Amino acid sequence: MTPRIAPLMILAAVAGCDPASTNGADDNATPSTGPIDVAPSGPDFECGEATTDERGCVRGQVTADDGRALAGLNVAVCSPSECAAVQTGGDGVFVVEDVEVGPVRVLVSGTPQGFTSALAYVSLPAPGPVEVPRPIAVLNRDADSGALPRHAGGSVALAGGTLELTAAPGALVYPAGTELDAERLSALPTPIALLPPSDIEPWVGKETSSRAFTFSPFYVRADPPVDIVLRNMVGLSAGTYRVYTAHPSAGTLETVGGATSDGAGTVILDPSAEVRHLTTLIFVLR
Repeated sequence: MTPRIAPLMILAAVAGCDPASTNGADDNATPSTGPIDVAPSGPDFECGEATTDERGCVRGQVTADDGRALAGLNVAVCSPSECAAVQTGGDGVFVVEDVEVGPVRVLVSGTPQGFTSALAYVSLPAPGPVEVPRPIAVLNRDADSGALPRHAGGSVALAGGTLELTAAPGALVYPAGTELDAERLSALPTPIALLPPSDIEPWVGKETSSRAFTFSPFYVRADPPVDIVLRNMVGLSAGTYRVYTAHPSAGTLETVGGATSDGAGTVILDPSAEVRHLTTLIFVLR
């Protein structure tokens, strides 16, 4: 039987703790990699006996950014009222049985194994199986991190100097379980093609004029909101952009405001924009 966990426990564990740690999973397991088995376009499987008639099941696959299937990563599949924690198998595939019908968020926790985390959204509209429509990719974390301690404020350059983040003193709240000496932000440029499935995908058809970043730890909360400036955005058109973040408790994309590109590589948030969730940050040309 798949272990059931309260959604708030999953959010508390998203940085350094393991979503599957409550069921005895090895937090220090090294993920293995292998040839990718591309997920089919529609469900070609049936739910197992553990799924009751009024509920469904969810299957997906986790890969690295180079397409390798990743085994041993921890995945939480959450309805609004409960989460189930599993690990990916040798082919990177995970299956969760007996999922409540409705909106479902899928959280892949890659931090303990040296990857970023990722948050995807799928809908389970009726009892039965549902497939995450494409593999959920996680990125190899690099050494691009900035020292911005818990109670300090100031600016830090992330993502190779292309993302400048400014926070007020005491604004950054790291997830429960994050060691004090690990409170170091990193942000990785994320190829648009590797963004996880979501409830809306406003970048479709605008891939060349969109930019995305993934933060690690994955859910650092900012109150008051942080300011973001993008620099050295080569090839990004001048114009106005809509800015999105992935909402950690819903799994959906939320609009946090707008931004303006000068066409010379600098993008500045509008004064009314509010970036409070440091998860995935996406800029899409209007």
